[in-house]
Amino acid sequence: MGHLLNPFGDPEIRWQKEIWIDILKLHYEKITLDEFLSKYSNFYAISEFTVSSPSLLRRFDRYNEKFGKSGIIPFDFFLIGFGNNRDIKPLSPFSKKSQEAPHKDFVDYRTGNVMNGSEHWCSLSDILLKYINHLESKLDGDICLL
Repeated sequence: MGHLLNPFGDPEIRWQKEIWIDILKLHYEKITLDEFLSKYSNFYAISEFTVSSPSLLRRFDRYNEKFGKSGIIPFDFFLIGFGNNRDIKPLSPFSKKSQEAPHKDFVDYRTGNVMNGSEHWCSLSDILLKYINHLESKLDGDICLL
């Protein structure tokens, strides 16, 4: 989970610890899967990256044409979301309020098109569910769950 930004926005919340406690509660049946998923379904899985190459900067060309000075520049930070659709990978200008990004215009990584709509961003609950159900290859064999 280290690749994700704090979904709660409050730096005082030890959010990774809270998520791990909820994963353990789910495992030991202290909470239901529906309770777990509903707690995180209103948040989005978002990471932070840097515009570190000319090809990556070109992805923001249409966005910069539309928004001008508030656009993306070299070595700027940006937000990247996990897309709900394999064909769309949302990129958005950096904001300390990262959870607002899915409700604003963003750039599709693959096409460079400016798009909008939170339905294109994957919820944190979906990412956590995939994480929980992913087979753990470090254990003996390949049938063990985390």
